Parts: sequence; structure tokens; C-alpha cells
Amino acid sequence: MIRGAVFDLDYTLYDRDASDRAAMARFCRAFPDAMAPGVTVQAAQDAFVEADHLHNYDGWKKMCEYLTDRGIFARMPDPQQVCGYWQGQIAENGVKYPFVEPMLAQLKRRGMKVGLITNGRLEYQSAKVRGLGLWDEFDQVLIGSDPATAKPHTDLFVEMARRLEVPCGELIYAGDHPINDVDASRRAGYTAVWIRTLHTWRYQEIPRTPWEADTVEDIPRIIDQINQREELI
Repeated sequence: MIRGAVFDLDYTLYDRDASDRAAMARFCRAFPDAMAPGVTVQAAQDAFVEADHLHNYDGWKKMCEYLTDRGIFARMPDPQQVCGYWQGQIAENGVKYPFVEPMLAQLKRRGMKVGLITNGRLEYQSAKVRGLGLWDEFDQVLIGSDPATAKPHTDLFVEMARRLEVPCGELIYAGDHPINDVDASRRAGYTAVWIRTLHTWRYQEIPRTPWEADTVEDIPRIIDQINQREELI
């Protein structure tokens, strides 16, 4: 029986594409000399979203190289300066999917425990969650800032179950990444739900979970289906 739901952040609750587009529009206005001649805001936004999809795990240097090669930046910028600007903008002006808060409220009305597990720098991810107005929506928030224990390690999943006082086998985890979210949570004993907001399933070595959804709006329905199945056993 599922008694709690734990969530990933980026591309699951947090609309990273919309946030990136808004940040790039502000970047173009704030630093016009950094942009290549003739580049429109729309072109810069499209290229940044594409770069983020391709290189979001490769670091800001790779992102900036990609955008420079694409003719978006006039010259290779300082990746740390771009990173600092972006993180400040996202913390203050990030965009969450509109169905997130109603979905979480529905789960809490049912008496479900809710948690958040995300990787990243502690201060940045904390500011992002607070800026989105989501921190107080969760019973527990865990941020994997140490590569030795962050996803795809199972440590944070086990610790979340301990803090929620719900066994791993009675929790679901919803996230978009097949390795960091689906496989890691399943190895910890959770029921994994794959959210298909970004990735196609390209990982042949990882069995697909039977539970999938386009957005987390479907999580209450999926929990009902899982619990109804268990009641019939």
C-alpha cells in the first residue's frame, strides 16, 4: 500500500524550459554586448533550451561552448559568470508547472506524506525550491550535494523513508531521469514512476517501470491504481 510520494525537481515539478527561456530573455537585455550580432531573443532562447537538454549534466563550460559554436554568444563567455547569473535568476524567477501545487494538496488531503529529493549545490537548490514557493509543501526535502551519496546512489531514498517514517516499499518516487530517478529509487525499494517530460528511454540496460505519466498531475491516479491492485491480491 502506497502511503507517501517523493518527487524529483527539474523537469518533474520545475518547468526548467520555461525558466530558461525567461532567464535568457533577461540575459539578452542585461548583456547585449555578449550576444552575437543579429541574434534574436527567440533564437537565443531556443538555443539555450537545446543546449540544456544536450549538456545539462556536462557543466556550464560545455553549455557556453555550445552556445558560442551556435553563434549565440559573440565570444566565449566566462562560464562561472553565466552560471552565477542564471542561478540568481532561476532562484528568483523560476517557473513551476501549474498543476504541481493542486496535486500536492490532493495528496496531503488523503493523508499522504510528501517529500522532495534533488541533486545539486545545497544553497542553489534550496533557493530554487524556496523561490518556487514549494519548500513548505513538503514534509521533508533532501538535496544531494555530495557526489558520494547523491542520486543515483540509494542513500537519499533510504534517508527520506526514515525521515518520513514510511517504509521504502510504501513510497513512490516520480522523476524524469531513467537512471537517477527510476532505477535509483527502484533499487532503494520504492515504486518508481517515470515522468516523460524530457527523456526518451534510451537505456536498454535498465528495465522500464510499468508506471509512467506525461506529468505529475497523474500521480494521485497512479497511486489509486497501485493501491487498488494491492487490495485485490
